[in-house]
Amino acid sequence: MVPSAKAPWPVVLPAITLAIPIGAVELRWPLLSRSGRAAHLLEPAMQIVWSPDLDDEDRVPNEDSQLVEFDEGNLFSLNRFPGWDRFEDGLIATAGGRASWRSSGSGQSATFFVGRSFRSRIEPEFELRS
Repeated sequence: MVPSAKAPWPVVLPAITLAIPIGAVELRWPLLSRSGRAAHLLEPAMQIVWSPDLDDEDRVPNEDSQLVEFDEGNLFSLNRFPGWDRFEDGLIATAGGRASWRSSGSGQSATFFVGRSFRSRIEPEFELRS
């Protein structure tokens, strides 16, 4: 390849290092009950996460966090973005719970999970209904 006058080949971008302090408190209270050959689990959970506002976030190109999916696996994560190029900032409160039933005789089970996250400010990468 022939280097152009505007951008010599290869283009070397400066390295960017981010150190992001995060404070979090999480409380889970599993309640177990047995009746006959079945076990019932009710687990309420709450979490509060804080990190400072990241104004420098636009310097890092968004390559890994284009598609954000919420599910029970990442609702209580400190950062719900899938990659390392985006981070949630501000104050975030999350509440949820899991209800499970398991039969020890037949091995059948059922689980129900519900949760909600509240942010101190709107995150433009997330949909408003997320």
